[in-house]
Amino acid sequence: MAITKITADVIDTGTITADNLNATLDLTGKTVTVANASTGDSDTTAANTAFVQQEIAALVDSSPSALNTLNELAAALGDDANFSTTVNSNIATKLPLAGGTLTGALTTNGVINTGTSHNFAINTPNSLRINIDSNDSATDQVFVIGNNQTAVDASNNVFFKISEDGYVDITSGILQLATGSNRRLFYRAGNNDVLLEAGSGLFYRQDIGNTNHSWFTGNSERMRITSGGDVGIGTTNPSSNLHVETNTHANIRIQAGTNSSASLRLRNDAVDWDVNCQTNDNFAIYNHTVGSERLVIDSSGNVTKPGHPVFDVTSSASALTGPISYNTVYVNVGSHYNTSNGRFTAPVAGTYMFTTMYIKNATSGVCRRRFILNGASSGMMNGRQLRMDSGQSYGDNGTMIIIVTLAAGDYVQVDQYVGASHGGHAYEQFSGFLIG
Repeated sequence: MAITKITADVIDTGTITADNLNATLDLTGKTVTVANASTGDSDTTAANTAFVQQEIAALVDSSPSALNTLNELAAALGDDANFSTTVNSNIATKLPLAGGTLTGALTTNGVINTGTSHNFAINTPNSLRINIDSNDSATDQVFVIGNNQTAVDASNNVFFKISEDGYVDITSGILQLATGSNRRLFYRAGNNDVLLEAGSGLFYRQDIGNTNHSWFTGNSERMRITSGGDVGIGTTNPSSNLHVETNTHANIRIQAGTNSSASLRLRNDAVDWDVNCQTNDNFAIYNHTVGSERLVIDSSGNVTKPGHPVFDVTSSASALTGPISYNTVYVNVGSHYNTSNGRFTAPVAGTYMFTTMYIKNATSGVCRRRFILNGASSGMMNGRQLRMDSGQSYGDNGTMIIIVTLAAGDYVQVDQYVGASHGGHAYEQFSGFLIG
């Protein structure tokens, strides 16, 4: 019987061998089933579609859909057939974590953080080092510029240092303020002083040893403040709070604006006095505490003393005898004359001038008048007196003047100690003033 169907058992028994097969087999529309090979098999066994899908899945290995074909992988690598070389070349241009040399500028828009317990340093080719937090301390951070690339810290090989508390230390002692020479602030250890130079010479000097402060022009000292606070202008040894000295005429000028006054105010523990050039061009000495002028010199040279003691008094009474109390006052600047007891009391120690005038009462006897001091029983100036002799009658008159030195609080009276005066405003007078 002829074989009309090839089955597996026919092939298995060897009835049909490879030599019995046509060189070309058309299996269209036929189903050929072969065993599924294991993953990774590489022999000549026929591979079914399940095996192919299995191997493709193993190759793709759950890759995302955008990278699960060779074309997509090539595109992701930039279609660069030399991708490995390109990557290695690019990596070679990067700075290793272990450090290296930059050939260009370093630019950052963020913070460079050195981490915990590490300082940050920049070295230059000429042994200059900039060191930040030079002692790796979080509580004593220091910015340092020094002259040794490996041994610069807060105290070694330092040119310039800023400590955490803001103190600035310039080890060389010189701070250049501008280009050119003699424009610098520096400390001289040998002289123990600090100098500020400007232009062609010294401008300021502080002597640390005795804490003097000095100002200069053209290397010549012009002003000094001593450790005690005395100020000297033109002298290096001021002998008072303000000492101005020159080899020629010395003057101090205080100038005010238009229609304004210029004053120099002097004060002790209780009173202010002004030496004043007034808006009306008068010169005045002014008691600022009480608000009163004490001396005025006008532009023509006339001198007035508004508070200067002066008085002029008389009496309306008649037949005056003994110490006279004059009851009518014409002038009494300062109110130093007292009408109740007839006394003028000296407000200050000084030299005074007193005058008295009277006419004799209707009597033929002797009349005598004198000045008495502090109620004494004898006359002043060795008994100086104004005498009108006997035999004369009403109408005889005379004037007496004395100049005397008084202490503050002394008082002077007129004493009609013999006879009587006529009295009355027209005939009786007692006056006086302070000369100086």
